[in-house]
Amino acid sequence: TMSGKLTVEQHLARFIPVEISADLSQLNSNQLKAIIKLIEACKLFDQLYIRQVWSGNEEMYRNLLEKSKNNEEDGLLLQLFYISRGPWDRFTASEPFVSGVEERPKNANFYPKDMTKIEFEQWIETLSKDDRYQATGFYHIIQRNAKTNKLECIPYSEAYQDLLTPISRLLEEAADLIDEKSLKKFLKLRARSFQTNDYIESEVAWLNIEPNCPIEVTCGPYETYTDELFSYKAAFGMHVHIRDQPYTEKLNFFTESLSIIESHLPVPDEYRNKELKSVPIVVVNEIFNGGDAPLPMTVAYNLPNDEQIIKQFGSKLTIMKNIQEGKYVT
Repeated sequence: TMSGKLTVEQHLARFIPVEISADLSQLNSNQLKAIIKLIEACKLFDQLYIRQVWSGNEEMYRNLLEKSKNNEEDGLLLQLFYISRGPWDRFTASEPFVSGVEERPKNANFYPKDMTKIEFEQWIETLSKDDRYQATGFYHIIQRNAKTNKLECIPYSEAYQDLLTPISRLLEEAADLIDEKSLKKFLKLRARSFQTNDYIESEVAWLNIEPNCPIEVTCGPYETYTDELFSYKAAFGMHVHIRDQPYTEKLNFFTESLSIIESHLPVPDEYRNKELKSVPIVVVNEIFNGGDAPLPMTVAYNLPNDEQIIKQFGSKLTIMKNIQEGKYVT
């Protein structure tokens, strides 16, 4: 049942469906089959992110799915739940729109519900440097040991094994259908990352996907906004894109000219940026996403977020042309 000032219809009325499209004519039959595998993986990322948001999220989602079969209002409520990936209104500081649900927990489902900031901070002081790195890093959840009641780190690869294993299998199957070596390498390495919890090698492979590859895929634990307690823990999301080569080439022409533009600026030499580096830009058209990716519906992203990887290997800016255009349709 609904909670709050707005009805479910009023909540949904704030969203406007917009049709987005991408030109798939450049893809061969195997690439199209790979896209289908990747879309299946996106749907599993939805399940995974729903789990990360709140400990009661999966059960509520299952209940709404069942109720929506026979009740139109529950069907609308399910639609709103799915848009928000939980029972909280994203427009009003995460107030619940489902009766009986408390405010959105800052701990999300990354930490025990009863864990406080002070308890966590005191606990990490007792850890070794390596263990502290994991406790405050992107890729481990924090749980209480059932016997000792003490906090402990659980790697994502273990905590989410039931979903990461089929996701890895789908990435492997997609990779086997693709001829482009750099994308094939990324998908296989990322599939392995989901099993080993080590993301460095696959992040570098993502940065090195060849410019002429028609398919662009981003998937993994990246953004930390869902962790409102510390912003340590990364949420899983996935984008599947088709590259827009003409627009990518146009933008890269300008970024490659930045140093020339800098040299002609009417400022004293001491104010010039002598080490100006351009970030690679890829313009794409999105065809599907999953997990944390649509919250909110972003028009671009600059990844990875790991500072050590950025220092060594750089980052990549992905601009979603059809999503940007869709925002102006309304």
